[in-house]
Amino acid sequence: MSDIWTVTPSAVYRSEMRESMDLLAGTSLQYTGSLEGGYTGAAAELAFRVDQGVALAFSSLFTDSAPKEVLVAKLREAGLTPRAATSSRYVVKVQTSGAPPVDTVVPADARLQGGGPSGRFIWRVVEGAGDVSNGDSITIEAVETGPKTLTGITSFTWVTPVTDMEDAVYDPGNGDPFQIGNDEETVGEMRTRVKEERARGGSYPSIARAIRDIDWITAVDVRQGTAGGTIAITLVPDPVGADQEAELAEALYAGTPGGSTLEGSSFLPVEDVNGETSLVYYTSGSQQAVAVVASVTGDGTVSKADLESLMSSAISAFFDGLSAGDTAFYTRFTSVVHGLPSVIDSTTLTLDGGTADISPATAADVLVVGSLTVTATVS
Repeated sequence: MSDIWTVTPSAVYRSEMRESMDLLAGTSLQYTGSLEGGYTGAAAELAFRVDQGVALAFSSLFTDSAPKEVLVAKLREAGLTPRAATSSRYVVKVQTSGAPPVDTVVPADARLQGGGPSGRFIWRVVEGAGDVSNGDSITIEAVETGPKTLTGITSFTWVTPVTDMEDAVYDPGNGDPFQIGNDEETVGEMRTRVKEERARGGSYPSIARAIRDIDWITAVDVRQGTAGGTIAITLVPDPVGADQEAELAEALYAGTPGGSTLEGSSFLPVEDVNGETSLVYYTSGSQQAVAVVASVTGDGTVSKADLESLMSSAISAFFDGLSAGDTAFYTRFTSVVHGLPSVIDSTTLTLDGGTADISPATAADVLVVGSLTVTATVS
């Protein structure tokens, strides 16, 4: 090793290295005693960094000590997303001056003030700017994120000057839609959701497996719902009787990550981990039978009976792999048959009597084998 890199133990403790290690440790270390053998400043700092990296890796294994980036990754693995900060929105009605009231123009992003402690919340116009008449509705959004709530009739003053404008009024009695904002999800809240996810379920495939393990379920499809953080589950068939309903409800609840929401057109009650009654949602699909005919020629290396058995199994597996709303593509169907051992040609390959792709009638339906006719001719 070159002399430029070799230093004595005393050189390791020069002030520059002390400052570097103090900064990494977040505290002041006691540099007393001696080290045996030669060390280099770079080696000492590298050893410290490696030690801290190992400590961080071990911390990441446990939810209670995992850093934010690890918690975010765990949520995303389960198909969930950290809750972002959003702003509250309300629909208000403008009031113009004059007798009769005159029309005016509201600038885009115009600011108003009202609501909250001493009426100090600041809002901006996000919908309805432009030409307005007295009594027209506009949508305002809080400038600051978080749950800004309006209680009762609220009047707003215009921070942005608007000609012939008096004020704007929110009246909950009008029944207009509103949205309460959210604060950004804290690390503590993420820890809770990750714990619930680990206790109740995981990724979309694991949810599907948990439901498919029910012996009377013939098909299940799990995907992201129409809204962020929701999960849409479609299954076939619908449960019949109290026993099947209870079995399905427990599987839906146990298999779904904590903190996520199920969506669907049907629901079942279930007792949650707190002993309370919760509702789990799903969509009940229906089976759409497809008539399948397959006639092939084999080269003789596989017997007629065995080849027909292979054809039946392969075609059934092809349809078993379809989820709710999936299309049975004709080219994939033919490739499954032609890919079987000993098959050298085919004379008839049809789905519902033709060679077109077959799509389910609705997104909640799943294609299944109806009638299946297989014929093998062995040369």
